[in-house]
Amino acid sequence: MSSRFSRAIIVLLCFIFCAALAPAAFAESEATPVTLIFSCEDDSALPGLQVFDETGAEYAPMKDAATGEIQYGCFLLLPGDYSYYFHDEAGRYEDFGDSITISQAIKHYIPIDLTPVVGFESFSFTYIEPIYEGIITDADIPAVAPEQIAAAEDALRELATVQTNNPKRLRAIQYWNENIYYDNDEEAALFLRSQIEAFQDTVMLGICSDVKLTNSSGSQKIMNIWYTAIAHTGVPTEGDYLRYEYGGFKVNIEKIDDTYIGTEDGLYYYQVPFSLLHFTNADQEAELTPIVDSILIQLDLDGKSDYQKIYAIYDYICTNVTYDYDSSGNLKRTAYAALVNHSAVCQGYSAAFYRLCLASDVDTRMITSKSLGHAWNIAALNGLYYELDTTWDAGYSPEKYRYLLIGSIGWPATPHNELGDEFTKSDFAAAYPLSPYNRYIKIRFETNGAEAIEGLTMSGGETLAQPDAPAKDGYWFGGWYSDSSFSSFYDFTAPLAVDLTLYARWASPDLILPAAITEIGEEAFRGDGFTFVKLPEAAVSIGPYAFADCPKLAFIYIPAETEAIDETAFDSVQGLMIYGKAPSAAKTYAEKHGYLFSAVS
Repeated sequence: MSSRFSRAIIVLLCFIFCAALAPAAFAESEATPVTLIFSCEDDSALPGLQVFDETGAEYAPMKDAATGEIQYGCFLLLPGDYSYYFHDEAGRYEDFGDSITISQAIKHYIPIDLTPVVGFESFSFTYIEPIYEGIITDADIPAVAPEQIAAAEDALRELATVQTNNPKRLRAIQYWNENIYYDNDEEAALFLRSQIEAFQDTVMLGICSDVKLTNSSGSQKIMNIWYTAIAHTGVPTEGDYLRYEYGGFKVNIEKIDDTYIGTEDGLYYYQVPFSLLHFTNADQEAELTPIVDSILIQLDLDGKSDYQKIYAIYDYICTNVTYDYDSSGNLKRTAYAALVNHSAVCQGYSAAFYRLCLASDVDTRMITSKSLGHAWNIAALNGLYYELDTTWDAGYSPEKYRYLLIGSIGWPATPHNELGDEFTKSDFAAAYPLSPYNRYIKIRFETNGAEAIEGLTMSGGETLAQPDAPAKDGYWFGGWYSDSSFSSFYDFTAPLAVDLTLYARWASPDLILPAAITEIGEEAFRGDGFTFVKLPEAAVSIGPYAFADCPKLAFIYIPAETEAIDETAFDSVQGLMIYGKAPSAAKTYAEKHGYLFSAVS
């Protein structure tokens, strides 16, 4: 074997011991005894070694004269013929034996392989980033190569040899050469991150654990390390940038038999070869970096507010990147595709936004939806986060942007229909609190034939003051509605949350009562289908259930002279607009029963 500790050398060192140290058995002999020392390169002992003379008598190892400790592998012998035999009671090494002739002043070097009897355990699994499931398959990710597995086994075999010979050196060996065994997941993740940042196709990760890993717990441990490695750090080329530019990986978790590992310091040691599927390579990333720098210089964001930075980056991507409907492969899912090739799919759009914003000191995350097969972003502004989607606003002029800095109320109302898979996790939602309101609200007035009213832009959370009623010849103004079908009056006390169009409704009476009528009797029009009723100026009272159960009644004019309105007069009528003087009984009734009131002159 080529391992540093895989060969033991028998070194014959001949030197004369003083007579005082020689055993009595040698005192009567004219021959001078010599010391035979069996040792490994690192001077670790061989307690399983036995030495016999020609008669079959076994010789015991020497003892240290000062401490009395047995010096395993050290024998004091007369010149002659001997045999030796190595037996590892723990079964960790192959047994071996040979014969040797000892003579004075001669050094004999006999190489012997200490071959560990190593039993390996292993299990493997494949991980595909959820957003790519159905796009990337197990077959797309290269298998862990046999040479990777062999290298992992060699590293563990080497560790087994060292532990067997000298268990006290285990801690030191963790950091020997290239085979580092991390007992801390965060340190392991830092190493793994350094490798995936370098866009390595393969990575070898050494880990140790105080419990034996099973297929399930081992897989979970590797996933914990992976998620820590790709966690959001605020560095533009880490976090989500790495996560979504890798489609997935395969690993083999290689473990040596418990006889060798985990017996001395309570730890189990593993080598984990990774095979990674990434969408770009180191050369492409090196090409992208100066382009990112050039874009940021072009946008001139120094000294700008966070909103200005977000808007400028959003507008740049929407203007300069087109959707890639045609190309095959996975490059289109990267920031490289968006910013170098100017054509990408949603992951490329959102990765470009992520990198540019973080480089401009604006916190952002990539958000995904497995059900939609889509990716977008959130960005921080004044302590809250807002959703935005450059992919779906690409190609539009700024005044038509629909997905820029949208709040949690408005976002599900867009075609996204959801906040994103990340927000189903309570810890993520707590770390990235979404504003309930859009950052800016565009308000448009649809006057439906009356003089136009100029639109407004307001901040989310503010309330809109009710504008003056517009005028239209031959019609009564029926109020502002939040929908074109006039099913719901707009509530001017509500905070603005999403872009808003208000619709003016116009009405013309379809029932005008004669001027001589002074009272509206009990159940006079109950259940009728009128839409707009105009009472005469002489009407002084409205009786019980006079307009109850009128399904279409939306407007009624009640004159100032009307002083008595029965509590049940409009029973079961919904969304009624009452026209009248202010103050008046009509106004009081409207406020008490939750109807809208419009003052007329």
